[in-house]
Amino acid sequence: MDTERNTASNGTISLKELVAGNVELGVTHSGVVRMQIIPDKPDGVIRVAEARKNIPFNIERVYDIDELTRPEALRGKHAHRQLKQVIRALRGSFTLLLDDGKNKQVVKVDSPDFGVILDGLIWHDMTDFSADCLILVYADAYYNEADYIRTYDEFLELTK
Repeated sequence: MDTERNTASNGTISLKELVAGNVELGVTHSGVVRMQIIPDKPDGVIRVAEARKNIPFNIERVYDIDELTRPEALRGKHAHRQLKQVIRALRGSFTLLLDDGKNKQVVKVDSPDFGVILDGLIWHDMTDFSADCLILVYADAYYNEADYIRTYDEFLELTK
């Protein structure tokens, strides 16, 4: 059985608190990016993500997570050896647990204006999805099953 992974030593923080500089992420290999925002009132807002500009890597794969209708839904539940990602809530919100093997941080992802960077060797769980939640993920490589760390115990061994 995997070692307990669903608790954080730090309290839940919001993306807005991180961006304002009121708090910092307590885990390594992570961070926050800001989308370029172009107001086009009264006809909406354009949010731009560009590789090697506000997304700190080349983008090889983009995918979304939608239709999260079960209140007990749990996504993530893994880490990557090398893959870099930025994860955003385009609509709605969710809770993201980040774990670098030594420190844990819970982030409320609740704004389409920002994304959370997940570098290699960050365990992540996603929970507490709002009914309208739509998640978008940018990744620096194509899908590669060999890059996945699927058990928390293996992750802890690799991060010693």
